[in-house]
Amino acid sequence: MTSHTASGGSSGERSEFEGPEPVRRVISTTTFQIGAKSMHLLVNIVSTLAIVHYLDPGDFGSYTLAISTTMLFGLIADGGLIRLAIREVMQNKVTLDTAAGSLAVVRIGLAFVAGAFVQLVLLALGASSAVHIGAAVLSLGYLIEGFLVVMVLPFHTRQRQHLDVGVRLFGECIETAALLVLIVSGAGLVYLFAAPIIGGVAAVSLGTYFSRSRFFLRPRVQADVVRAFCREAVPVIPAIVIGVAAIRLDGFVLAWLRSDRELGLYGAAHQPVEYAFLATAVIMSVSFPALSAAWNIDRNRFAMIHRNTLTMLITVTLLPPVLLPFVGKPIIEVAYGSDYLDAYGVMLLLSWAIPLMTISGWNALVLLSARRQRTTLAYDSGALVLALVLLPLLVTSGGMRGAATGTLLILGAVCLVSTTVIARHLSVYLHASQVAPIVSAGGALAAGWILQLWKTPWPAVGAAVIATHLIASTLLGGLPVRAWALSVGSLPTLAGEPELLVDLVDHDPARTLTLTGSPT
Repeated sequence: MTSHTASGGSSGERSEFEGPEPVRRVISTTTFQIGAKSMHLLVNIVSTLAIVHYLDPGDFGSYTLAISTTMLFGLIADGGLIRLAIREVMQNKVTLDTAAGSLAVVRIGLAFVAGAFVQLVLLALGASSAVHIGAAVLSLGYLIEGFLVVMVLPFHTRQRQHLDVGVRLFGECIETAALLVLIVSGAGLVYLFAAPIIGGVAAVSLGTYFSRSRFFLRPRVQADVVRAFCREAVPVIPAIVIGVAAIRLDGFVLAWLRSDRELGLYGAAHQPVEYAFLATAVIMSVSFPALSAAWNIDRNRFAMIHRNTLTMLITVTLLPPVLLPFVGKPIIEVAYGSDYLDAYGVMLLLSWAIPLMTISGWNALVLLSARRQRTTLAYDSGALVLALVLLPLLVTSGGMRGAATGTLLILGAVCLVSTTVIARHLSVYLHASQVAPIVSAGGALAAGWILQLWKTPWPAVGAAVIATHLIASTLLGGLPVRAWALSVGSLPTLAGEPELLVDLVDHDPARTLTLTGSPT
């Protein structure tokens, strides 16, 4: 069996990761993830619409407050630790089993801290008892998610991210089924929060089966690795929390200064933005392990992965803002009902947050892979200060539109600063290909306006806008799919495929496997 070290093998030797097979693997994995994410989106749309039609805008505002608060402080429980673990494994700093076991210990501790913060913030906001109880139930998800990320860690280090997405989709389906049962049975607001917990337990069960049977994961705790994760997470956790707080503060300021109805309308407008941002995680999750490995192996490859990934992300995330002006209002009326039409203008504004949010998120991963997470903490702290000053002023004067405008300004500042930092400190610069999506987006908008003037039905306008943007981007080099797949797939992750580990595990279970594939 050929083993590869961090250097990628001896010079002049052809890597087993080169050629068409890695490209096919990356593209098939990504395609599966896109399909699963589409199903995930469909399932989420079903659950969201069920809740929107089941609750009045006031109760939906309470539901949104509980969800938003637990999601925000879920960042403390998450801490970006799975990215840290992936980076350490890919850079040959620690074995997979040790990373998984040590990650579990840190995640459990952070889950309790996050749950306490949720209740303190809701107390400060004067939330109702139903919101407090619902948030407490949702906080159990911190522990469940902690176990899940440990179980799915091998899926990422072996470029099998589609298994992670599949496991989570399974959990989402169980969650949605439980939610629909609760709604049909006439359950109150508090009981609806139990559905995510049921889905989470189902996902953990399936993830555990795959990780142990296919990847032979046997988590092992090592005290020095636990301490190292805690030390590395010190700048990462505040950076994530502060960065997301800066762009999610809009909802909290609305809850503080405006009515529950306005908060509910804003939450309805914000839901599609969250779905679109989550969809971009497919590309980022496939790119990140290879990006981390490339930092130690080949800086030119590192720059190539960054450039190709960023170009694709820009192309994909420009679709919502060019599409919603033509299909947004009818979709709101069909999906949410006429009571939510006031959310249309806010949705248009927030659609431009999707590319800015995605670029900022990817830039943070680039800096993390290069071990510069403290830089992210610095500029995110500045963004939070800006948000604390700007959002109350804009919400007071402009309500929902003021909140959306403030979010765009803050995201734009973070995007500009993070891009500048990467260029200055990592010598990775913007590329001409990244102009292609902007040009194609302009062409798609023009095509949509022309068709709208011709009284073309809105579904046909939407289809034409999507086709124009994607075709033009492809012709101009804005969708470098094959180049991206080759740059991501031709780097070694863990040596060998899972099947090659069977003889080692079966013949000597007590032995451990190093990151180069050699038993110790």
